Formats: sequence, structure tokens, C-alpha cells
Amino acid sequence: MQFMVMHATSAGDLLTGLLAHLAHLIGWLV
Repeated sequence: MQFMVMHATSAGDLLTGLLAHLAHLIGWLV
């Protein structure tokens, strides 16, 4: 998560990273 925050250069990138992270967690749980 910290890597995504550091890598994000704008709110849009942060949102995209967060959504991708959540999608990955959901995919792992399912």
C-alpha cells in the first residue's frame, strides 16, 4: 500500500492504485 502511495503522482493515480489493490484482494478472496 505504501508503495502505491509513493508511486502515485496525483489523486487519480492514487485512486487507480487503491481500486487495483482492492480488486486484487477481492480476486484473492474469491
